[in-house]
Amino acid sequence: TVTGVEMFRKLLDYAEAGDNIGALLRGVAREDVQRGQVLAAP
Repeated sequence: TVTGVEMFRKLLDYAEAGDNIGALLRGVAREDVQRGQVLAAP
């Protein structure tokens, strides 16, 4: 579950393709996510 999206420490309502963002994820361990991975709906 995505609980937030941020860019340069500012919370966003959404992000678009090509944006460099940080995603705040619930239920996902930090070790399970690597830099450069893509988030997408199943």
